[in-house]
Amino acid sequence: MELTFGEKIKEARKVQRLTQKQLADAIGAKHNSISDWENDKNKPDPDTIELLCGVLKITPNYLLKTSEDDFSPKEKLIIKKYRDLDQHGKKMVDFTLNEEWERSREIMKEGEYKNKITEFSKELIPDAAHADESLTEVTDEMIQKEDDIMDDENF
Repeated sequence: MELTFGEKIKEARKVQRLTQKQLADAIGAKHNSISDWENDKNKPDPDTIELLCGVLKITPNYLLKTSEDDFSPKEKLIIKKYRDLDQHGKKMVDFTLNEEWERSREIMKEGEYKNKITEFSKELIPDAAHADESLTEVTDEMIQKEDDIMDDENF
């Protein structure tokens, strides 16, 4: 999920362990300006974006682009921590990452498969589950007929 402009500022500020007031003081802005930016109410001017990026240790490209070309502050922190691990730690992280990646892919595939089946079913049988409102009574004979159809191997 892609973060909004404001969410990127907020995430970067938290990674740097700054309050909104501390960030505002560092760039010469008002405290409520930081809040407005983080809540996507408005955006700072280009000069302020440059100051923000310097204090938050992010690139303007990360902040302004909607693609995933640049690492988020959280990703940079994870990479930094990973680089500080010994070989055993890296092996454990790699194992866990690969297992979770595979698990997530399977979940996504199952979800995509279920969505495709649902869409396909709707196309083929749009009204199959709707009750016949003209019926006033369901007889045993009707139930038996439906059961016979469902039990038929050729069905």
